[in-house]
Amino acid sequence: PLANGEAAFHVAGDGTARRHFCARVLPQVSRTFSLVIRLLPPSLSHTVGVSYLVCRIADTLEDQPGIPREERLRLLAGLREAVQDFDKPMQALPLEAFDEGVRELMAGVELVLREFEELPPAQRDAIRPWILEMVDGMASCLPAIERTGQPLFDTVVELRQYCYYVAGTVGQFLTELFCGQHPQPGRVIRARLAHLAPQFAQALQLTNILRDVSADAAQNRNHIPRELWEREGLAPEDLFSPGRERESWAVLEPLLAEAHENARAAAEYVASLPRRSLRARLFCLTPLLHACKTLSHIE
Repeated sequence: PLANGEAAFHVAGDGTARRHFCARVLPQVSRTFSLVIRLLPPSLSHTVGVSYLVCRIADTLEDQPGIPREERLRLLAGLREAVQDFDKPMQALPLEAFDEGVRELMAGVELVLREFEELPPAQRDAIRPWILEMVDGMASCLPAIERTGQPLFDTVVELRQYCYYVAGTVGQFLTELFCGQHPQPGRVIRARLAHLAPQFAQALQLTNILRDVSADAAQNRNHIPRELWEREGLAPEDLFSPGRERESWAVLEPLLAEAHENARAAAEYVASLPRRSLRARLFCLTPLLHACKTLSHIE
């Protein structure tokens, strides 16, 4: 494993080393995604894998509590510049501040960014604007993410916006890639896919938030908007405490209903993909079915 960013920089020009690094580190940061990505055709799987790693780098910078907010903003700005123009490499990262599970990825940022830059131009150019929007959106949400133990968002609208930045943008660039695989679908179908893609992503993101509500609470993190707690007169630390089950359910139920609604939109998204895009359909359907099963367990 790479020990630091300098080691990554020295092999950034070696395409084989870059590809091997990306293939090795992907299951370290997301075992599930590294399995599902195999359903995509070879012309897409590597591109999507590298793009996912760039997004994971952004997510790690945004969500690392051991790094002060101002420093995270600076690092996100540096990542944005590097994605926009690889001739502007990122500054050194404080590797000791990152969890062990993502430390090798963060040590190899230069490898990942160089491999992203070397993707087929049409694919890279379709992805880049959405990653830039993701990074900008994450930076705009950072001030709220400093509320240790308190709700990170005041309203459901703010939560939806956050879900769009961290996940909806991924749905948008995947749609661009899917549509670029075959002769262009009609404008109506393409517009429908673009409309449904953020809802698909939000279904997965909301499911993860609801699934992790207890684990987040143990880490003094709370993604449930303040307005839902206040409406029921419930404090986050009282969630599902004896005698407060009704109020607790009332806090979570609106987000669960929204996740179900978005899951239905996600099913429509899969059905709207061209039938010849069988592998893309399977790639999308697998996490959707997993999310639906998780929502059933939550209920």
